[in-house]
Amino acid sequence: MYDYQFSAISDDNHTYNDPVQILSHLTHHFRSRFTSPITDMNIQTNKEAHELWGKLSEADIDDIQLACQDTDLKFSPKDIWNVIRRMNSKNSPGFDLISNKMIKRLPESYAHILAPQYNDLFASAYWSKNWKRARTICFNKSDQSAPTTQQLRPISLLPVLGK
Repeated sequence: MYDYQFSAISDDNHTYNDPVQILSHLTHHFRSRFTSPITDMNIQTNKEAHELWGKLSEADIDDIQLACQDTDLKFSPKDIWNVIRRMNSKNSPGFDLISNKMIKRLPESYAHILAPQYNDLFASAYWSKNWKRARTICFNKSDQSAPTTQQLRPISLLPVLGK
């Protein structure tokens, strides 16, 4: 199993021990490594996706909400409870520290409270930015207390209720 506890990070014959230096080095490393993909507009699917995104970006929010309100997609309490039962209890929580294990301990009657809330979210076509915010942690894949950036495995943890 990976360990995300490490006291330093090393790269290019230099070791960073200070938490601010470690964070700065990791930020620089992952920003340079994970850049936005270059879209090949000669590929039909990419072209269609780009055009669709452009249309959605220019659409009136009232039109989008109207289309979402008219959908037949509705979650029943049974749908919500089935999702809760299938959640992996071992997943880590997001920044809100609410875990799948906590959600799974809710009484089944809470599904009757959650279902209308999720239906309202989809009908309004609005998903709170807080539910899209992730907590990123880096697992140390080595047994060294000062791994290199190549020995780290970053993962992003999203709030459970927003998934």
